[in-house]
Amino acid sequence: MQTAPRAMITRRMLFAPLLGALLTPAVVVAGDTAKAQPMPPPYRYPPPPRRGPPPGAYRRPPPPRFERRPPPRRGWVWVPGRWEWAGPRRGYIWRQGFWARSRRW
Repeated sequence: MQTAPRAMITRRMLFAPLLGALLTPAVVVAGDTAKAQPMPPPYRYPPPPRRGPPPGAYRRPPPPRFERRPPPRRGWVWVPGRWEWAGPRRGYIWRQGFWARSRRW
């Protein structure tokens, strides 16, 4: 017949809570009166990330450039040029028109 093993209590287990209570004083004693320690400043969360378009994106693109439309080609469609936003540093850049294959349904 076996008995359940008993937990062995060590000196470290007995003195750890007592040592922790002695090393973390909650009250500072000055003379006859006891003063509570000042509270730390409240944690300030960082500001939320900015939403929406980047700064400078509210600028309007320049007016469209005139591109001479090439003669039609069978099976191809002309896609006209456009202004494209390239970021706050570069602003709008012009993308030239190009031929694209027409879609066959």
